[in-house]
Amino acid sequence: MARGFSFDRTGLYWVDPVRKEIVGRYLFGSDAAGFSEIAFKKRRVPLGGEDLLNDVLRQRQAVIVKDPSGDQRVNPMFVAEAKTREFCMAPICGKDRVLGIITADNFESNRAFTETDRAGLMLYANAVGLALENAFLFHNLAESESKLRTVLENSPEAIVGLSREQWISTWNRGAEKIFGYLGSEALGKPLTILFPKSAGNDFKKLLNQVMEKGSVRDFSLPGQAKDGRSLELSVSWGGQHQDFWMNKEWTLVIRDTTEARRLQQQLIRSEKLSAVGQLISGIAHELNNPLQAVVGYSDILGDDMKERLASPDGGRRLEPRAILNDLRIITENAMRCQKIIENLLLFVRQGDIEKRTVDLAHVVESSRELLQYKLKKAANIEVTVDIPKHLSYARGNLQQVQQVFVNLINNACDAMGTNTGKKTIHISAREEPNELIRLEVADNGPGVPESARERLFEPFFTTKPEGRGTGLGLPVCKQIIEEHGGKIGFKTVLGEGTTFWFELPLSREAVATTAVAAPSLPVVRGKAILLVDDEPDVLGFLSKVIQAEGNSLEVAGSLKEAIAKSARDVFDLVVTDVRLGEGSGFSLYENWSLWTHHPRPPFLFMTGDVLNLALVGDIESRGLHLLHKPIDLATFQRAIRGAFGPPSSASALNRLPPKS
Repeated sequence: MARGFSFDRTGLYWVDPVRKEIVGRYLFGSDAAGFSEIAFKKRRVPLGGEDLLNDVLRQRQAVIVKDPSGDQRVNPMFVAEAKTREFCMAPICGKDRVLGIITADNFESNRAFTETDRAGLMLYANAVGLALENAFLFHNLAESESKLRTVLENSPEAIVGLSREQWISTWNRGAEKIFGYLGSEALGKPLTILFPKSAGNDFKKLLNQVMEKGSVRDFSLPGQAKDGRSLELSVSWGGQHQDFWMNKEWTLVIRDTTEARRLQQQLIRSEKLSAVGQLISGIAHELNNPLQAVVGYSDILGDDMKERLASPDGGRRLEPRAILNDLRIITENAMRCQKIIENLLLFVRQGDIEKRTVDLAHVVESSRELLQYKLKKAANIEVTVDIPKHLSYARGNLQQVQQVFVNLINNACDAMGTNTGKKTIHISAREEPNELIRLEVADNGPGVPESARERLFEPFFTTKPEGRGTGLGLPVCKQIIEEHGGKIGFKTVLGEGTTFWFELPLSREAVATTAVAAPSLPVVRGKAILLVDDEPDVLGFLSKVIQAEGNSLEVAGSLKEAIAKSARDVFDLVVTDVRLGEGSGFSLYENWSLWTHHPRPPFLFMTGDVLNLALVGDIESRGLHLLHKPIDLATFQRAIRGAFGPPSSASALNRLPPKS
């Protein structure tokens, strides 16, 4: 630069924003005056002073100093040390700050500075400033890109870049860990490789929301790893523009929530078991009442028959109508016990968490029956229900929705424990215009204290006495409802009561038919049937039914005995319990050809282990017929006849009887 402008000496000052000073950095030119670069580098001037260097920074313009000794802005010691007689200074300006100052003088030639020198030096300083600014930008860009790449690669979440055509363009280590695909395997592939085919409808919903809103946060979606593992995912999808069609690429952040969902379900099950523990005493009382009727009327009938047999003249005459009435009472109370057990099993069953069509009226009724003893007899609470007859079905998980109802009804019951007047709980439902169903559980209890209202949904917070509440009921209810895409809240008035409400999405799908009238089937006689059960009383009852139909019968009380009889005789039908002590009826079915040379006949399975969903599902998925104990006379007769009837009648075996 010095040679290009014919300057004898040039120097560069640099602005240090950290130390807040102007620092001598480089010096080029003759050292005849004894002023070296080492000495120049020692020059340090604080920023913000009234000296010439700071004035050039503020003015952002080049200056020519004709008489340094007479200029008060110039440090006299610098003039004496550098022996300068005239010099020019120009600021190196960036976009929004001054980066440094170029200074020049003609110590040897004594050539005077002209306006051309000043303008030329200023032009050169501006060019240097632009070059440095670009260098800074490139450096910052490279540094930012490096930081971004570090964040991208070290994120535990999958960060996936996506082209407009939904092809994968970016794939980080988090994505590799979650899905198992290497970058070379995923890049250029369609996004759909990350989701199972069964998630097609859910993926369409996600895409529709992105198209409608421009971005989506925390959309729950099932995923699938390279090795076929099922995943629970939370997907956030966004682009540079809010308008979907303006984006040329998108970024997806995908979190693996599989373990979190497992822990959530474990928490829900734990709270459900806690609720069962509170229900069990009431259920025991509800069972003991009908059992008392069964035992009592059985004893009366037994005593009457003993008296008749013991008397020489046959004793007093038993009225057939009275006997039939006693038997009717025994049967009705036994079926009442069955209903109580069915409701309890429905509540505690741990099936999958898939959301299906739910009949809310049925859920409310079964929840009431579970709490019947506590509501009616222990707490003397009147429960009213207002659910429209033609209310649409909800979409959800039946067991989880029932858990919410049981918890809210139970809480309402506990809240009215100190009430002295009439106690009421009112349950209602109505459809909302936004494709939701709103349900309310209202009580006339004391209301929620103002100090507790903001904390009701906090985990482990409870207003109940110590030992009576876990503080997890309402948080679990909130979690369940939010996972269903709904909301939950409450309104309360001190001294008047509290209403808890929640919303569930409406389902447009038809509910699965469970109430099908039993078909009328003709009696089938003359068939050979093998009956297998390790309960003698069950064998006795079922044997009478089979023989009364006019069929021949062989009974076996164990798997070993059943194998021996199957090897000896030919049978038209095998009726067997699933669990047989040392073996199983399913083993008899699968290994039939190993134990006998006779053709395998149709099988009719029975089980009381209705909570073993894996076993029940395995049997029913194979198209085999399964009856759930206890089995009434009509159901068993229909099953036997259906086994020998046409395929259409055989398919009726697993239908449930109509609702009473």
